[in-house]
Amino acid sequence: MQPHIWRQYSFQLPDDWEMLQFTRDPVVGRCAFADRRQFRFEMNWRAVKGTPDFDRMLADYQSRLEEDGIECVQRIEHRRWRGVSGQEGRRLTTRYGRYVGENQSVLEVVFLWPKNRDPALERRILDSFAFQPAVDDLVRWRTFGLDLSVSETHDLWKVSAQPTSTTMKFTAQKGYREQRFGRFAMVEEWLVGTPGQWLRTWLPRGYRVDHQTRHIRDSHEIFSISGLRSPPTLRDAFKGRRRIKASAWICPHDKRLYSLLLVST
Repeated sequence: MQPHIWRQYSFQLPDDWEMLQFTRDPVVGRCAFADRRQFRFEMNWRAVKGTPDFDRMLADYQSRLEEDGIECVQRIEHRRWRGVSGQEGRRLTTRYGRYVGENQSVLEVVFLWPKNRDPALERRILDSFAFQPAVDDLVRWRTFGLDLSVSETHDLWKVSAQPTSTTMKFTAQKGYREQRFGRFAMVEEWLVGTPGQWLRTWLPRGYRVDHQTRHIRDSHEIFSISGLRSPPTLRDAFKGRRRIKASAWICPHDKRLYSLLLVST
């Protein structure tokens, strides 16, 4: 099983279920996972103002599913989860929902069973769900091979997930501040020079590098640079001149290149 943390929802899924779809909206959103053949799992969330009436919600939900052609709809429950199962063509689906009080949201998960339902796997996934609160003003994300601690003031802006490279960008103040994280594979095929030299090419335009260091930490050779926005912009005059810090290193265990970039004032 592989742990995931997305929008502070922590859960575990089989190793070969990968996220293929997601939305950035923190209020109403969705992400979907698939194995090598088809979609297997969906997670949906919606912010609400208080504890919902689940009996009424399930009744409405069941009616909509039947109108959409889902057959053999039945109520199901597991601990804090309540939902319905149904037959969609040749495929069985099970759908569960629960209220998450920590962030006042309704969380829905959908299992898509191509053959037979696996109740043990279903229960294991449901039992793995938890809400991860911020710790020291940092929010944890764990996805696409990255395990991140992101400032609580920053929100997800962009994700680029490719077979050999992943970049996640978080911004605040309409992009004035930024936290960017990267993970790159097959380094021996494309990296020319050191991670420190490559790091300069990863910077946003308009920044001057003033300082560069190199040190060893936990057997990792870490290259770091820092600098200033140059020349300063009109926004810098009102909000403060932006500074940049960035680091890059190759993990000696998985041979991938990792990078971190912070733009602040």
